[in-house]
Amino acid sequence: MKHFATIGLAVMFMLGAGAANAAVIGELGILQDTANGGTNPATGNPWIPGDLYRLAFITSTRIDSTSYDVNTYNTQVQTAADNGMAGLGNATWKAIISTRDDPDTTGVDETVDARDNTNTNPDVDPTNQPIILVDGVTVVFDDINAMWDPDVEPTNDISLMEDGTATGFGWPHTGSNRDGTVAEGRGAGGTSGEVGQGHALPGGWEGWVYDSWLTGPRGNELDTYALSEPLQVLPEPATLALLGLGGLGTLIARRRRRQ
Repeated sequence: MKHFATIGLAVMFMLGAGAANAAVIGELGILQDTANGGTNPATGNPWIPGDLYRLAFITSTRIDSTSYDVNTYNTQVQTAADNGMAGLGNATWKAIISTRDDPDTTGVDETVDARDNTNTNPDVDPTNQPIILVDGVTVVFDDINAMWDPDVEPTNDISLMEDGTATGFGWPHTGSNRDGTVAEGRGAGGTSGEVGQGHALPGGWEGWVYDSWLTGPRGNELDTYALSEPLQVLPEPATLALLGLGGLGTLIARRRRRQ
């Protein structure tokens, strides 16, 4: 009886030590504990289980932006994720694109802002979520507020595609102003729309999502920015296994004591 009790306590001690120093990994198996030098840029503290973040990429596939329906672009980026590197398809992905109202429909404003399509509107959505490239380590923005702040430049471009390789020279459809709202007269849908730069640095996010001198024909097939749903940092698998072992050791000890 004492032997089993000792095992349970020893395992629980290891569990406590392991939990305090455990490596962390994202739920898709992509985020690494070395991201941003091991620090969550949204909190300034080391990554811990429960932290939220987003992944981003630029599609290798291309599409024209003649559709007024934002779901056309959401389908494009989700399909790219499904066919991309392992794990990406296990999340929901949305296009960072704004669509304008279809003039052929009346009575309903179908305009969609990119920040609402991606649930990154700082006025209504949680903002403590850094934006990370699909390499699992490279930070684009520290949080959602920075993402849509005209005065903040990205730390890095969203220049990796869904397979993890670099796009080189991207001109994605965005249809958006710098703050993530639809660019007047240049939202996706129709004949001419706003285009960003997948190679914006130097020059920052404004060049990336909104290029003041470049307006692309909507009939041109261009790439699209993709942003994941909020993802969680999870404990290292070894820590979870240790948790199960610790619970088992304690359960055995309790049963022995009852005998």
